[in-house]
Amino acid sequence: MSTTITVAIVGAPIACAEGVKETWRELADWAAAQLRTRYGDQVQVAYYERNRRM
Repeated sequence: MSTTITVAIVGAPIACAEGVKETWRELADWAAAQLRTRYGDQVQVAYYERNRRM
């Protein structure tokens, strides 16, 4: 019996002079691919975007 774990990554878009960058989303995609390569179906990655409210 194998156990599936979920890795949660919380990121936020970064605003700069060139516009909004998706650095955290890109990093989460890269990390998910690395984890899938290493652990296959035993790991799932969930990406949550942090919305800043003022």
